[in-house]
Amino acid sequence: MNLRELEYIVALDEERNLKKAAEKVSVTPSALTQKVMQLEKDVGIALFIRSRKGFIPTEAGSKYIDAARRILQIKKDTYNELHDMSNQQSGSLNVGIFPERGADIFSSIYPKFHERYPDICINLIETSVFSQQKMIEAGSLDLGLMTLSDEQKSGDDYILIAREEILLAVPEEFSLKNHILYDPGSKFPVISITDFHCEPFALMSSFSTLRFLQEKIFRQNHIEPQILFESSRQNSILDMVSCKLCCALVSEHYVHSRHARNVRFFAMPEHPTWNVMACHKKGSYLTNAQKYLIQLFTDNLTD
Repeated sequence: MNLRELEYIVALDEERNLKKAAEKVSVTPSALTQKVMQLEKDVGIALFIRSRKGFIPTEAGSKYIDAARRILQIKKDTYNELHDMSNQQSGSLNVGIFPERGADIFSSIYPKFHERYPDICINLIETSVFSQQKMIEAGSLDLGLMTLSDEQKSGDDYILIAREEILLAVPEEFSLKNHILYDPGSKFPVISITDFHCEPFALMSSFSTLRFLQEKIFRQNHIEPQILFESSRQNSILDMVSCKLCCALVSEHYVHSRHARNVRFFAMPEHPTWNVMACHKKGSYLTNAQKYLIQLFTDNLTD
């Protein structure tokens, strides 16, 4: 067993396609086939089932692949730690960010990161929380920046960057003076979402973190929402509220959005929140560059 062979096996598991896996590890498909066959001969058991769906790990193959990933992670962590000790500031980082505003935040902090680490190349991947979690588990993502609730955390390591309240957004013209609740500790005026049980709502797309929280809020308040509109972008949802078509539940981050014209924001009595967090593989070594990137995100979101 050598580390290069482990990389071949992990690539084949991730791609499930011989040609794509070979490209990933920079060998020819025939060379990769020979390597896998030789490895199976050495261990005395089949590691993959060859089918029309591609290369599917056997039970033995899954065990071998899990061990391979652990070994490769140990190698990666060790090299990262040694690079920090020797003050080597080069290499690459695969960083996941949450959709919509994640790219905007990254664009605003990257100049500072590049100033300190000019020789580190960042591969930025904008994708969902679930996708980031799977990539971190597989070892293909070094660091994930995500928004999620406590219930959505995986078994990896999380670092809290910021906590944001989920607010009720309603058209400005609504007359709500007699519905405001007394809550002197709240940053926003407080109102019960039950007062809007007959109003249509714009919701986030299914399977998003915010949709998970929206549905939880509706369940807790025994509301079956009339869904007018669904979108993967909170700014698009606020556009619908601004047009007086519906109400919505959005993050407090969007209070000052240019899409929030003619929109009023209210906290709810239960003050629901979500977490903006950095995530990395459980027990993995965080480099100085990764720590600095997390600090830049924290500074941006807590200013």
